[in-house]
Order: sequence, then C-alpha cells, then structure tokens
Amino acid sequence: MRSLITVILLTTISCGLFIDEKEQIPADIVEFVNSQNLPDKQNVEIFLTIEKDQFIGFSVQYGEANDCPSGCFYSNATGFKLGNKIGWIDIQDYDENDISGLTNFEIEKSDSLLFTEEFGKQLEKSNPWIYRNVLLPKIASGSKTPQEVLIRIANGLYTYINPHLAGILLENTSVIENKEILEILSNLPVFQGDAYEQARERAKELLANLER
Repeated sequence: MRSLITVILLTTISCGLFIDEKEQIPADIVEFVNSQNLPDKQNVEIFLTIEKDQFIGFSVQYGEANDCPSGCFYSNATGFKLGNKIGWIDIQDYDENDISGLTNFEIEKSDSLLFTEEFGKQLEKSNPWIYRNVLLPKIASGSKTPQEVLIRIANGLYTYINPHLAGILLENTSVIENKEILEILSNLPVFQGDAYEQARERAKELLANLER
C-alpha cells in the first residue's frame, strides 16, 4: 500500500498537482483531477465522505493568485464522486480560463442519494455554500426531481430566506403544474424587506391559471 501511495504522489507531482500523503486521496479522484485542463492545480481537499453510499465531495484550487494584498484567493473547482461517477458540480473561475472541456457532474434521477434529506444535512454541515448555492438550485430546477423533494425545498424557504431559489422553483414546469407546491410558495412568510414578495405574487398567478 505504501508503494502504491508513493506512485500516486509521484504521478500527481509530475502533473503539477501536489497532494499531502496524509490525506490519502483515492486514486480515481487523483486520476480524474489530473485529466482535467485546470492550470496550476493545488492540493485536492476532501470535505465530505459517506462510505456506505460511496460518496466523496472534493475540491481543488487552481490558477493564479488573486487580490494578494488582501490575502490571496484562487479559482476553485468542486467535485462529487458517487460510485463510479465523478465530475465537477461547481467551477468558480476567476482567470477566464477555457473550462468548456471539463467533465461536469450532471445530476440524474438515478443519483438518489443527492435527493435525500439526510445527505442534504451532511452536505450543508460540511460545505454550506455548495449546498445552498449549487446543489439546491440544481435540484430545484430539475424536471425529473421527485415531487416530495421539491416540496421539501419549498418548505425550507420558510426558515432560510432565499428568493433566488424560490424563483428557480417557479420556473420548473413540475412546480408550475403542482397546486400543492404553488400553495406553499404563495404563502411564503413576510420578512423584513419582504424578499419573497415577487415569488408569492408569481405563485398566486400560477395558481389562478391552474384553476381556470
């Protein structure tokens, strides 16, 4: 095993990807990252592992350092590995690199783990930004997302203010034709500043269309 890890490390170093041996990054993730056209890759970091479901969430910084007088930040790619499926779930590119050839993680109905409430809680705890700003919008926009998942997302808007996510739901044809979800959205609470005003009005319009 020691020799295998050493081989992996030598391979990644030669490709410009430096990995801390203590992390013991799975070989298939190392191979995937090295196959992607990301310049000046840094360490792969794993932020969530669920062994029983064969899931790993990982990220890698790359590219040039930006705004170093304020502390430096880099472009960042976040990936999911689910079983034998690996891809990028989010790319934050600040250097205008050509990212058209990268392998994305396209969420499919068969990726049932990603739709579960338990997984959402684990991801939110380990990487709240990816959960709130990437996974939820992708699931909310999916035409094949199960109804019970869409209902759960809609109900979640009552405790976490996210008008952007409400707007995404209201563009989903599955939601537009679902009276139960539209009723949830038409009754979104009024917070200071009333961030949900437009979403409520749109949901009411769609409800009225259903009743005609």
